[in-house]
Amino acid sequence: MSKATNRSPSKFQTELQGLANGLSSSSSTLLSTMVVLSSSLSKAEVIAKLRSFIGLFTAVTQARAALVGAVAARKAALVTMRDFYEGVVSDVKQVIGPGNLTALAAFGIVPPAQRKVASPEVKAIAKAKASATRKARGTMSKQARQAITLNPEPTLQITGVGPATPVSPTASPAGTTHTP
Repeated sequence: MSKATNRSPSKFQTELQGLANGLSSSSSTLLSTMVVLSSSLSKAEVIAKLRSFIGLFTAVTQARAALVGAVAARKAALVTMRDFYEGVVSDVKQVIGPGNLTALAAFGIVPPAQRKVASPEVKAIAKAKASATRKARGTMSKQARQAITLNPEPTLQITGVGPATPVSPTASPAGTTHTP
């Protein structure tokens, strides 16, 4: 692989420009005729060839700038274009009739594609995926949340300073006896 193919085009373009400028300003008689790639060329022919190569780089830069501008203009006008198109299609459908598909096809207006009906296998797979997703995320319906009840009675245990006496909702106060 040659060294010139690894260089970026802008650097190579600068090198071409420098070589063309150097040859143009040179008054050396040794450079009046050169052998380049087995061809004998005059200094003027070499300079013309270098300038043509530089012109290719310039053309690409200008074309790229024009492309960027054109794409930006198209993007900015896309909403307006779509609205205008839909307005014209609407008017054509009113005149011809929305059910007249053969006449509308002459204007390039095609009916919307029919929606595909899902097969039972696809529906079963989708339901299984949805169920697995809900289980993984821990989501449930309103009825499923209301069905959750707290069966055992909650208890309370207080820890802290003082004698440890368990608190029970059925315990009687100290010093009283209760006989039924």
